[in-house]
Amino acid sequence: MHGGFHYQAITNPFSIAVGTAEKVANQIGEWAARMKTTHINNVMHVADMPHWKAVKNMTLFAEEVAPRLRPRAATVTKGDQR
Repeated sequence: MHGGFHYQAITNPFSIAVGTAEKVANQIGEWAARMKTTHINNVMHVADMPHWKAVKNMTLFAEEVAPRLRPRAATVTKGDQR
């Protein structure tokens, strides 16, 4: 833990996905499907997190999570064509 971060304090007002890349992709995928959207907004920096850790979060998301979400986005987009 870095600084005074309290997990429960931030999970109440927001939807937070934490864990392995597979777990995070599954959670975000479920939210996106429920909302019928392919647009998501991610915050990779929390409280007084050091810069290196925010960069690590963004890199892991880009390399490990986003590739798992792309096939799901294609499915949602195809199902939405009119």
